Amino acid sequence: MRRREDRPEFAVAVAAVTAVDLPEVPAGTVMQFAAADWYPSPRRHAEHDVTVVVAAVYRQELAGRIWVRGHVCSWHEPDCGTSACWEYQVHTSAVRAQLGGGR
Repeated sequence: MRRREDRPEFAVAVAAVTAVDLPEVPAGTVMQFAAADWYPSPRRHAEHDVTVVVAAVYRQELAGRIWVRGHVCSWHEPDCGTSACWEYQVHTSAVRAQLGGGR
């Protein structure tokens, strides 16, 4: 009998995590993402557009997406009392477009 890890039905595709070459995104930067740009769960696009006050943009890309943390509580003056009330995967191209680098 073959070992479980040698059988094709147990093969796992592993995506490479790569560093992203993006300009620095200062905390407080306001970004607007269309529903098709961000994911509330790994395999499902969002159902609405969102305006986010950025707290951090992570520079590790996986499958064309990076993590963005920020606030949606009050985009002009975050008031939720936490370091970030929004943290989701966003298409790298969407962040790049917000920074003026186009898609």
